[in-house]
Amino acid sequence: ENVGIFLSGAENNTLINNTAISNGTGIFFWAMSRKNVLINNTGMSNWTATAGAITFYDSSDNNITSHTAQGIGSGTYAIIIANSSNLVIRDCINISGHTYDVVSGFGGVSINNTMINCTYDTSKENTSTGTHQLIRKWYYRLYVNNSLGAALNSANVYGYNRTNVLQFSNQTNTSGLIQRQELTEYVNTGTRSYFSNYTINASASGYT
Repeated sequence: ENVGIFLSGAENNTLINNTAISNGTGIFFWAMSRKNVLINNTGMSNWTATAGAITFYDSSDNNITSHTAQGIGSGTYAIIIANSSNLVIRDCINISGHTYDVVSGFGGVSINNTMINCTYDTSKENTSTGTHQLIRKWYYRLYVNNSLGAALNSANVYGYNRTNVLQFSNQTNTSGLIQRQELTEYVNTGTRSYFSNYTINASASGYT
């Protein structure tokens, strides 16, 4: 199979601003490729059968930021995760596959894989049941002001998920803003368990 960029047993590498276009797999993590960082890269697959624009196989603990993954050939996927865990994929630019956008499966164990601030077609997300887990998160930041419109400093803010479990607590700064949070929308283990909608409570000294 043709591969644009092939990492085999590779560790602690940083790839920035690369484009890999292949008739097979665009970017392929293989054979325990771990702790690699990819920033602003593009993987594309023109294959006519099952292949990923970016594929993780037996490769955990990798971090991907500002990535484009396009499976444009018939049968292609944008992202394939197989027997790989603890992946963080954030701030996606374009995630689109001909058959699927994101797939976690093909045997093995793939848990604690997180997509943060990544938009794609959720109807083209496929996670096998059992030992596969895909976590979907989004950025969230909150502003607190009083009834006169003035920003409140040191207001205590608490965020609870749909089952009323505390997910974060934070204080506002002098601009009335909390630190940016990463809130879970759902966890997909073959079926989706939603954490949203969230309930937000705020309190401040001197206010009822």
